[in-house]
Amino acid sequence: MRTFILKATQAPTSDKLINLNNLKDSGRIDLVTRCISNSLFIANHFRPDTIIYVVMEGKPNATRIISFDGSKLHQFEYDERSIATKIKKALEKGNSLDKEQSVEVEPGIEIKRQTFTDFVNFVQGQIYYLDKKGTDIRKVKFDDSVDSVFIFGDHKGMDKQTNRLLKRKGAEKISLSPLMIYSSHCIVIVHNELDRQS
Repeated sequence: MRTFILKATQAPTSDKLINLNNLKDSGRIDLVTRCISNSLFIANHFRPDTIIYVVMEGKPNATRIISFDGSKLHQFEYDERSIATKIKKALEKGNSLDKEQSVEVEPGIEIKRQTFTDFVNFVQGQIYYLDKKGTDIRKVKFDDSVDSVFIFGDHKGMDKQTNRLLKRKGAEKISLSPLMIYSSHCIVIVHNELDRQS
């Protein structure tokens, strides 16, 4: 299984703060939707071996984590507005969740109230942290028998507390490019390398 975890520091935790006509100013939901699209879609099909978790840490509520599971999704369009509509629906349904509680929004989409730290502490598999100073991904040999988990940040990057957490978890730093590239592009590169190795 391939797992992507996006730490979206500004993504709103209330459906009321998402304006479908202005996703960029809605806590950079435009960035979030592109990451979801690039993680799950290949030509006219879903990737059944992939799941993406979006850790939404913006205002006004406690952190919400929305997951999109490629093996269970149905009737899912890949354009930004359609994906943002799914996010908005999930936040509306998860508005009254208690801590650690989750609810299915529709097949393949779930929302949970949980902090990033608590979530990462229970992640299973080999964790990779996308960092420009890490090992070149082309030199990394991925083990098909172990789930690969890729954690990356939004346009704000990762804070020191997150770096310390990932270090404690034994996350391996990998680099995708000598340049700083968009989070959504990182996902495409990771998929391509895993596809080639498998």
